[in-house]
Amino acid sequence: MKNLLLLILLFWGFKSYSQFTDIQFYPNDSVCKRAISFNNNTIYAVGNADRCFSDKFELYKSIDKGLNWSLINQVDINYNIMNFVSFSDSFHFMAAKHAIYNTYDAFNTTNCIICNFQTYPTSIKAINKDTIIIFDKGKLYVSYDGFNTWDTITISSLSEKIIPEMDEISIINDSVWITYLNRDCALIKTTNTGSTWEIIKDLSAYTLCDAGNSAVSFSTENIGLLHINNKVYSTADGANSFKEILNIRQNSYFIEMNSFPSGWTYIMTINSKDSNNTIYYSKDYGYSWDSLNYYYQENRESLYDLNYYNDSLIFALTFDGKMLKLDMSPTDNIVTSSLLAKIYPNPSIDIINIEIEGATNWHYNIFDPLGRLIQQRTCEGKNYKIDISSFTKGMYYIEIVDLKNSNKLSKKIIKL
Repeated sequence: MKNLLLLILLFWGFKSYSQFTDIQFYPNDSVCKRAISFNNNTIYAVGNADRCFSDKFELYKSIDKGLNWSLINQVDINYNIMNFVSFSDSFHFMAAKHAIYNTYDAFNTTNCIICNFQTYPTSIKAINKDTIIIFDKGKLYVSYDGFNTWDTITISSLSEKIIPEMDEISIINDSVWITYLNRDCALIKTTNTGSTWEIIKDLSAYTLCDAGNSAVSFSTENIGLLHINNKVYSTADGANSFKEILNIRQNSYFIEMNSFPSGWTYIMTINSKDSNNTIYYSKDYGYSWDSLNYYYQENRESLYDLNYYNDSLIFALTFDGKMLKLDMSPTDNIVTSSLLAKIYPNPSIDIINIEIEGATNWHYNIFDPLGRLIQQRTCEGKNYKIDISSFTKGMYYIEIVDLKNSNKLSKKIIKL
């Protein structure tokens, strides 16, 4: 049996992913981590000096993906910081209870930009120096001059929003997508940083769209995900049409969703009945899904936030101030299959060439981003041309199968 298992592993290859690793700043880990931010390859973290119960905040940074941390500053403030964005060791922009602050000297002095919020701001997202904040009751606050002055944007033609959503902003280049699910049930978009808004999709046909639990995440201008209650939908045509791709298990509460141009997608839920956070992840825009669980003993130990260093390195925060690192990069790769394929030109307008090594009789399937099979052929020889001129512009997947031993490989192809 052991020999059979070894042969299977050698033949197919396998990938394993590390689970959550606890990040400690000091040997006794006395710092209660409250928020995390990234600026290029630098990670910044804000925490309380003595387990979340004081007004003494500490600002840390790491330049080695969280392995080591250095203390930048320690200050006495009472902001209850929940999230922030960073632009240097000194310049940070943060959301706290009832207010938005910034600092140009690593918290030695702070400036209250907006001080009249009713609750916590829902999300901070930045487009270069412009920042859009979604807040309760349908208001957005936007700065066009590096946070010096702020405008309040009210989205006309939409009714007053009662329930703020969770992390509902998705930014691709200068386009900003927001789910607006209250009475109007709409997916809205701006392409000019909030000056004007357009209703892209009427979502009133979706079940319980006004329940206040929704999110949107676009990885490209056309490819994106929409979450409503316990269902996830995918679009490959800029929200003109949606297809249901994932049904989150019962009694689970949605926390957040994020997707990347590489195809990686993450959805985090919490289920208090069996005390676990489930993280659903996909490497192909939601075509197929896997999941992992983070189990906790008390609610304060559960995850409430995921922070993405890149598409496969993630930092999580718990309610009791732990910071955890999840590395989804492959840690073990044993691949002995001789099946190789060269695909060129890629991207292409019309013709792509395939050169195969390790197989003479093979088959290919081409899928669109929603997983729909749009072309398949059985081939002989080592060279083949595929005409993709009739394809809609976008990203596709080609799966190549060696008919002799069923070895498989898959690659992305892009139609221009």
